[in-house]
Amino acid sequence: MAIAVLIIQKVLEEDFGFHHTIWIYSGRRGVHGWVCDKGARELSDETRSAIVGYLTVGEGGDKMAKRVMIKNPSYPALRRAHEIINTQWGSVLESQGILDKKVNWKRMLALIPNEKTRTYLSEVWDKEGDLTHSSTERWNELQAQLIENYKNVSYKNAEQVLMEIQ
Repeated sequence: MAIAVLIIQKVLEEDFGFHHTIWIYSGRRGVHGWVCDKGARELSDETRSAIVGYLTVGEGGDKMAKRVMIKNPSYPALRRAHEIINTQWGSVLESQGILDKKVNWKRMLALIPNEKTRTYLSEVWDKEGDLTHSSTERWNELQAQLIENYKNVSYKNAEQVLMEIQ
């Protein structure tokens, strides 16, 4: 959630000119941002909804395997968000053990649309077991496989897939 707050704060400041925001973690319902700038307080409901729409890159519930579908990865706000994610991704991988255990890496592999990549990594990681590689090592292997397997695909590239699963 901390990365999401960084991304949203940057959008509010750079894209909308709002500089006075309070972030509250409620526990049960996640993080809430209250924009305190006078201009923000005077926005109509329709304008507030438009800002939320601008920030929305995915929809769906917990039952969906993949909630983010990036249609235009060159969109400036998405590029900026991805840069922020990349600055934090290494520490998130290790501290949360995202790819440490089979149950976790199976979930991550399910997000990859390329069956060849999913199958290859699943077979390799299954043989190796959970204790042989760190999340960072597995992430590096996943990236290398995506780059290799998306070389000749015109409709999507490895960078776009990585953006979607991060």
